[in-house]
Amino acid sequence: MRIRIDKTKLFFIFMFAFLVLSFLGPAYSWFSYDKELALNLGTMDISNTVSGTTSINITNLKSERISKARSESDNYIDFTLTSKNNYQSTNMYYYIKLNYGNDITGKTRIADNLLVFDLEKTVSGTTTKVIDSDIIPNINGLIIYKDTLAPQTNNKVINFRLRIWVKEGETDLTNKYANFNIEVVPVYFDPTVNAYISNYDENLTFYEQMLNNSIMDNVPSEFVTASTGVNFANSSSDSNGKGLYMRAGTENDEFPIVYYRGAVNNNNMLFADFCWKIVRTTEKGGIKLIYNGTTIDGKCTNTTGTDTQIGTSEFNASINSPAYSGYMYGIVYTRTSGSMTSGSTTGTSFTWDGTNYTLTNTSTTLDSTHHYTCNNTTGICTELRYYYYSNESSTFFYIKLTNGKSIEDTIEEMQTNTNNSIIKIYIDNWYQTNMTSYTNLLEDSIYCNDRTMQDNTNGWVSNGGSLTTNLFYGAYGRKNVGTPTLTCNINDSFTVSDITNGNGALTYPVALITADEVILAGGKANSSNEYYYLHTNQDYYALSAGGFAYLGALGFFVSAAGGLDNCLVYQSVVGVRPVVTINPDEVTITGSGTAADPYIAMERL
Repeated sequence: MRIRIDKTKLFFIFMFAFLVLSFLGPAYSWFSYDKELALNLGTMDISNTVSGTTSINITNLKSERISKARSESDNYIDFTLTSKNNYQSTNMYYYIKLNYGNDITGKTRIADNLLVFDLEKTVSGTTTKVIDSDIIPNINGLIIYKDTLAPQTNNKVINFRLRIWVKEGETDLTNKYANFNIEVVPVYFDPTVNAYISNYDENLTFYEQMLNNSIMDNVPSEFVTASTGVNFANSSSDSNGKGLYMRAGTENDEFPIVYYRGAVNNNNMLFADFCWKIVRTTEKGGIKLIYNGTTIDGKCTNTTGTDTQIGTSEFNASINSPAYSGYMYGIVYTRTSGSMTSGSTTGTSFTWDGTNYTLTNTSTTLDSTHHYTCNNTTGICTELRYYYYSNESSTFFYIKLTNGKSIEDTIEEMQTNTNNSIIKIYIDNWYQTNMTSYTNLLEDSIYCNDRTMQDNTNGWVSNGGSLTTNLFYGAYGRKNVGTPTLTCNINDSFTVSDITNGNGALTYPVALITADEVILAGGKANSSNEYYYLHTNQDYYALSAGGFAYLGALGFFVSAAGGLDNCLVYQSVVGVRPVVTINPDEVTITGSGTAADPYIAMERL
């Protein structure tokens, strides 16, 4: 069941801190981690410092009267919580739970109903009992304390003493043990429960928080005035999208897609010691991030300039083949310019006898159905030409075919993912240097380099393709009319090991932002937009394939003015901003997402 909560507030995920307390049988130690545990939740900070000896030896489990137990020096632990809440008008909260520790081989855990618990708290010199010599059945996972931090609370200090002993009169203590973890949990909502309440639903995942704070993008809302919702054919603005939105059409999916759009300032994240901007969620519930520079004093203040990218690169090594629009590519069939010899035979198709091509359905002209020619009058040859384009100057372009290959065969071979593009090599080298130790925290998500044809009217379609129409891929058409999609064919869905939903061709789980994601974020084709979070005052590459015009292979880039434009993949040296996807099951995320207090993603312990 999905929980829906107030969408007018932005909520944050929690981070767990553990203090391990262990009773280890007749000869055991009660110990804790001697370190400070820093927890961050929006602008609430809780630090937990354990005072006193880190290892307290106790000779046995003792069955004692209350007064005697409270005089013992080896059955308690002291710890201090220092907390603050910098919100101006919003309460923050935390609570403390007790959880079982690890089982001890060869020993038996003593029953909860044989244990007695004391919990004292001391604030400004005044000590009160939170738990007063209580026996608490089924203590595992129960809340033993909760606290409210009023707005603008600064460094509230509470000293705790937790004491545990065996109730009076119990004699069977041989080979018995008890151990517990103390769990300090900061939360953004009021845990309106009393102590000792079990099975408390303590957290929403970061994805669920994003989901619950999103607004459908096909309806009017605070920053969307149109009755039909966001108009992706236009740039983002205060009337055409600014905030966190759910993509219409995904609302019934297991993980609806949520994305940021417009001039937002709360999608900053610190991960792997780099700053990132949150772009969207994935079909698996992952959080997709785009690189935004290095951190300064734990802040992510980069907005424009070269600091928002890892460097510059060309996309690929050449522009003279459609293969070079690929993030990876296969066999390269290069273009050649030159007219057909006058009077040569053309054909709509051919036969192949193992040595020679023989044209069929012949003519003597090149047109939308007659693209093949042997450049002779016989229509028989070992090397075939396929003419795909003629420009305004009547310059004809073709590729050469051999070994019985058709144009359809060559397109498939060019899109086989065996060779790395220049930019993929650049990104992989950066990742190998900086990110490999974080790979286990990343999702193997899809990075789409869509190379499906926009339509069937271009000259690369042998039956009906016009010689005056360039080859454009799907993203090229979508950016012109503002119809972004997040679906992708398997061959162009770049993944590392997922071969069910992707091609399994990546070395590392990293690539670039797609043209469709730029449109969702607020970019528009060939139009400036300085008022959205992807504008950096720098040109930088997108992942999507553009097509193959008579000038050469095309890609996409976000311009310095913030527009979504096309460029040649070679001779265009522009910025590189890697994109990764964190797996929320592997990390804890804290913070408020602002530049001064970015979300912080750390490995879940």
